[in-house]
Amino acid sequence: MLKTLTLTLVGLAALVSAQLPADDLVSSLEQFDDISFGLYSGYIPIKDTKKKLHYMAALSKRNPKTDPVIIWFNGGPGCTSMLGFSQENGPYSLSDDDTIFRVNDYSWNNEATMIYIESPAGVGYSVCGDAKECAFTDDNSADDNMAVVLSLFETKFPDFQKNDLYIAGESYAGIYIPQLVKRLDKYITDNAQDPNVFKPALKGFMVGNGVTHWQYDAEPAAIEQAYWFGLVDDALYNQMRTCDFTYYDFDGDTKLNQTCKDLKKKYDSYMNNIQPYDLFGKCYFWPTQKGPQLINGKMVDLADDASLLQERDKYLRVVDYANFKYRDRPDYQQLKDAPSCGTYDGPLLDYFNKASVKLSLKIDPSITNFKLCSDINYSKNRDGTFAIYQQLTQPGSKYRILKYSGDSDGVVPTQGTMKWIDQLGLKVTKPFRSYDVGGNTAGWVVEYENGFTFATIHGAGHMAPQWKGQQTYHAIFNWIQGQEL
Repeated sequence: MLKTLTLTLVGLAALVSAQLPADDLVSSLEQFDDISFGLYSGYIPIKDTKKKLHYMAALSKRNPKTDPVIIWFNGGPGCTSMLGFSQENGPYSLSDDDTIFRVNDYSWNNEATMIYIESPAGVGYSVCGDAKECAFTDDNSADDNMAVVLSLFETKFPDFQKNDLYIAGESYAGIYIPQLVKRLDKYITDNAQDPNVFKPALKGFMVGNGVTHWQYDAEPAAIEQAYWFGLVDDALYNQMRTCDFTYYDFDGDTKLNQTCKDLKKKYDSYMNNIQPYDLFGKCYFWPTQKGPQLINGKMVDLADDASLLQERDKYLRVVDYANFKYRDRPDYQQLKDAPSCGTYDGPLLDYFNKASVKLSLKIDPSITNFKLCSDINYSKNRDGTFAIYQQLTQPGSKYRILKYSGDSDGVVPTQGTMKWIDQLGLKVTKPFRSYDVGGNTAGWVVEYENGFTFATIHGAGHMAPQWKGQQTYHAIFNWIQGQEL
């Protein structure tokens, strides 16, 4: 049953004596009418570098002194966690087809303190002061995230050091989060006997539609999903089954013979006008040429290459899609292979580039062109994070894990997630079953030994908290509190 969103004045009273970063307190923010719960925006420097990561914190409305802390990462690699803050699980949200922020009834800070970290350096409002320091991998970005998480509790929010901690995120955060948890676990273990060393009260992590195992995730699963959603015909699907699309997001078509290459081109032509982040979602077509043209019902004159690129930036999911799926392929070219259909986030981009907003959020003046998704210098690891899941789900596991999946996502489809979960070989303790929210089926859930839970969010795409806020909220907080979904 959906938890009742009961907010009390306890949380506000608790703030009075708390040790909080006064310099980072946001006193007012355009379109955010009530931020009396406590909103913070600031930077965490990476020691001995010119990098510093931006964070946003929305304190729990219920009781920040005792409620859990959830640290959130968006993916990409290269997409800002301000997306999570502003469109998914923050206190106010700017929805699709809207132009202003509105109260989010299903904000996760109803019951938890939310901290959003923009990672790695150079993404969103985060600062890369020296490009030589900003060539990232899954490993060194996780090292930075580890340093920032510890610093957050040591220098910004020491009052929350004993609060239960969960790490959460989506998409490429399926790489960020297990890598971070692996490092936190080692740090906690190594310092277990030293009472003078702060150790986070890490309880577990949650990943939504996150890539994990490149053998199954992304392209192989997308082809399967397209068939079962009725988007390709039997003949094409059966022919494509003879081709090897495993690790396609790294190898491109280098393993394919000419027949399979031709089949893939035909498949892409079928999918080109389908919204990949939500197979049932609305299409927004991004511009492919300069000059006057009709774009999504509006006449736009893109006079030069600069204006063309600026307009494309508003279709952030297209940039995200290209970075996520193609950047490590031998034939990678930015946006070349991305579908023409994306989501439109022009109002969001305009908002976070406003001088007044940046002033309220105390943004570093070097950030002159905020982007929702950036083409950063990042090399992905072909191995993914499956091996880390194997380590963290051994008998005696210290951490609970929730893997949730919007089942209409065409980028990291549910089918691929279920395949690698099966490869973990965990014993089912509570079988696959539906769960309801408001009298309607909200998804399906299965529980395994050693603290692992898998749940679907029915009818949600890649960003489940954005498109199915009530259902995702229900799943997250029932799971945190150990209740049945």
